[in-house]
Amino acid sequence: MEPFVGLLVIELRIMEAASLKDRRRIVRSLLDHLQRKDNASVLDLGPDGSWSTAVISAAVLAGSFALANARVDVLEKHIAHLENQGEFEVQRRNREVMSYGDISYRTYQQGDAPRNLGDSSAENQG
Repeated sequence: MEPFVGLLVIELRIMEAASLKDRRRIVRSLLDHLQRKDNASVLDLGPDGSWSTAVISAAVLAGSFALANARVDVLEKHIAHLENQGEFEVQRRNREVMSYGDISYRTYQQGDAPRNLGDSSAENQG
């Protein structure tokens, strides 16, 4: 059985932020909610220094395409529910669900050979 990955990337406009501290509070609250409620891996992608915008990503794993797609649907519903509270507004969203094999194939097609992240010998040969 091959795992499937669901990825959601969302750009937010943060209306209630008057400082970077406010932005961090709002974004951290959203990320914590998605991580806790949906067991998603989450990340604040920036942009650094902006009070009013944020780009976040959330990823989920599942044993089938249908289940991964359903989990991304749940993420979107939870974000919509939190958006209705008025602290942020979704400006753009991008979602993708694919099998692990498709991801591996794309990586190899782009010319990226697999690397051992613990092996720094290639960096030290120069």
